[in-house]
Amino acid sequence: MPPSPIVQNQPLPEDTAETSEGSAKPQAVEPDMSLARQYCRVVGNDALAAKLAEERRRAEDLKRRIEAKIGELEAATAEQKKWLQLRKEFQEKATDNLVSVYALMDAEAAAQRLTDVTDDVAAAILLKLPAKATSAILAEMQSDKAGRLTAYLAGSADVAGSPATTQAAP
Repeated sequence: MPPSPIVQNQPLPEDTAETSEGSAKPQAVEPDMSLARQYCRVVGNDALAAKLAEERRRAEDLKRRIEAKIGELEAATAEQKKWLQLRKEFQEKATDNLVSVYALMDAEAAAQRLTDVTDDVAAAILLKLPAKATSAILAEMQSDKAGRLTAYLAGSADVAGSPATTQAAP
C-alpha cells in the first residue's frame, strides 16, 4: 500500500509544545524533518504490519510442518508398538516351547544343556519347570552351578552385574 499524501507544514502532536496559556504552538522544526517523520511513521507502520504478517505466515507454516512430523512420529510409534507386541508374543511362545522341551528331557541331559547357558537363562527355564523336574536337574548339575541357580531361584543373588550371569560354568 503506497503511503498516503502528507500535507506539509502541519505539525505532528509531538511537534507541538504547550505554552503557559495552554494553547498548542508549533515548535521550530524544519518542514523537511517533519515530512520525513510523517513518511517514516506511515511507511514504518506498513512495514511493521507486513513484517508481522510474514512472521505469522511463517509461524503457521512451521505449525503445519510440526503437526505433520508429529503425525509421522505417531504412525512410526504405533508401528513399532505393533512389532514389539508381535515379538513379545513370539518370545512367550518360544519360551513356553523351550520349557516344554526341557520338561520332557532326561534330567542328566537337561543338566548338561543348562550348564552351557548363562545362569540367568538357566534359572528362568528352571523356574518355569515343575518342581520335580527342577529338583532332578539340579541334582545332576555340578554343585557350584546348582548353588548359583538355587540362589537365583531363591531371589538372593545379585543378578545385575554378577559375573555368573555372563559366564557359563566349565
